[in-house]
Amino acid sequence: MSLTMSRLFSAFLCLLLITVLMPAAHAAPADLMLPAEVSLRAMISLAESQLTSTAQALRVIAASDAAGAGDWDKLAPLLAEVQPPTSGLVWFARPDGTYRAIGADTTGLSLKDRPYFAKLRAGETAIGDLVTGKFTGRSSVVVAVPVMRDKQMIGAVGASIYLDELSRRLTNTLSLPGDWGFWGLDESGRITTLHILTERIFLDPSQVGSPSLTLAVHAMLRKPNGVATYTWTDGKRRSIVYRHSELLKWIFVIDGPKK
Repeated sequence: MSLTMSRLFSAFLCLLLITVLMPAAHAAPADLMLPAEVSLRAMISLAESQLTSTAQALRVIAASDAAGAGDWDKLAPLLAEVQPPTSGLVWFARPDGTYRAIGADTTGLSLKDRPYFAKLRAGETAIGDLVTGKFTGRSSVVVAVPVMRDKQMIGAVGASIYLDELSRRLTNTLSLPGDWGFWGLDESGRITTLHILTERIFLDPSQVGSPSLTLAVHAMLRKPNGVATYTWTDGKRRSIVYRHSELLKWIFVIDGPKK
């Protein structure tokens, strides 16, 4: 490749931000902050594009001769091209679930018990599954593609993307005002998938001590998008704008002080 995956992804982000955010910039003076809904749509687009671009890169690798042969020495350099932009662990798995990863000793570990591995065995792409890494112990979202030959799954290539690193990328790219925040929930509303405060990732929002936040989450589960308010544990009122992702089934949220 003439450009690394990291450079390609950075270029894509720039194009995406111009496409999504420029209409709002023309609609309001430059010294006014962008509407929460625009920031929310940008957040969803950025997160989804991270996963879909990773999936596309993995599909190219899955179609390679190296993947077909299960040749780790030839696969490793290809997977290394995916690793920098994903900020996660990239790997090749065999049909029995044993796997090798870039920069990790996975001897004795297996992915066979992961729910997404059944999708791979069935020839399906897995995208959006949440896991705690067997080797790293880090909260991650999985993107994985089966290696198919003659309609048989002979392996899989995947990336376990670290959710704290993805959250930091969103923080840096969105550049929200200091009193704003963002977070995401899985489709059950019980797992925090993204958060501007990365220590809250994988927490259950119903366990943080704010009953009104729990009620707000219940309301968010019932509608694909909307607005809500809640009172945080410090007694301050917060307003949220939320939207469900059709791709990931996650709930994305922009959070700010209630005026």
